[in-house]
Amino acid sequence: MKILILSDAQSIHTKRWVYSLSQKGFEIILFSLKSVADNFYSEIGIKVYVYDLFTYNKSGGLFGRINSFLAHKKAAKYLKHIITQESPDILHAHYATSYGFVAALSRFSPFIISVWGSDIYKFPLQSFINKRAVKYILSKADCITSTSNTMACEVSKYTSKTVEVVPFGVDTSLFEDTEDIRDGRLVIGTVKTLSYNYGIDILINAYKMFVDRNPQVDSVLEIVGDGPDKEKLELQADFLGIGEKVIFRGHIDNRKLPQVYNSFDIAVFLSRMDSFGVSAVEACSCGTAVIASDADGFKEVLDNGIYGIIVPKESAEEACKAMEVLAASPQRRMQLGKAARENVITKYDWNKNVSQMISIYRSFHISKV
Repeated sequence: MKILILSDAQSIHTKRWVYSLSQKGFEIILFSLKSVADNFYSEIGIKVYVYDLFTYNKSGGLFGRINSFLAHKKAAKYLKHIITQESPDILHAHYATSYGFVAALSRFSPFIISVWGSDIYKFPLQSFINKRAVKYILSKADCITSTSNTMACEVSKYTSKTVEVVPFGVDTSLFEDTEDIRDGRLVIGTVKTLSYNYGIDILINAYKMFVDRNPQVDSVLEIVGDGPDKEKLELQADFLGIGEKVIFRGHIDNRKLPQVYNSFDIAVFLSRMDSFGVSAVEACSCGTAVIASDADGFKEVLDNGIYGIIVPKESAEEACKAMEVLAASPQRRMQLGKAARENVITKYDWNKNVSQMISIYRSFHISKV
């Protein structure tokens, strides 16, 4: 079976889907609206087509919208050419807007859309036109998938179609508890893009409170990831007088993340919005105790008090209190980590998630034949 996937070639989630499906024997073709950043796809023998969509004049108002529509229409024309040349069995767009819009304009069927987050939570709320666009795109899909039940509920605001829940899980054989020997220092850490949405500024404020209230605890805050707010966050830590205790480790290859999570005593994720929370699932899979905000995705994954501790968004005070609870009780950390690991194996094992998607593909392939 040949699957033409429309998705950002630079995204780690795209790479995971493409690699896993190709390993299962599917012929995968990738169409990206962004350039390829490395040799990943050539190394695994995946053909990639690129249409650099985002070079159009993004001026505001009516002219901006017209330019955007024309750019998407040109991308759809190129996609039709690829469809004619490759003759795929299924078209699968990851992300409802942009990729989903281009796919919808191609009028190919069967057409699957996987929503990712901001395409459903943010884009439709920006204007009446955006809302209509999302409704149009979803109306053209033969199947819609979501990474979480909470996001599936959000999708239902724009379509009456059934939404299949297929999480972005983790490879539990790689993300596992290795029981690293630590040096006694309490390591609080996070793995996130360094941007406003993910609440790293709140985490730094919470850690400052923790340090001030618990001077007897030898601790460090490790922030893994890169992003547009890195310099601002570094300045924040310095301004608060904890610059020496906050370590910015930058981007780390996904293959090394299990080692990172295992080095944390407590993993903290204080996103202002998160539709699923892959990082939290990765930490849970490694048996690391997790604190997270009450963003929808985290609430679904963690189940407060059972698989982690949920705190209100924007509340550095409550995040600090949760840190204090876990810092004071290694037994509680171990209890949460063990329960969370078992939950991930049951619900978010990557191989099971891939099998779910394959079942969807085969249902359409059989009906097509």
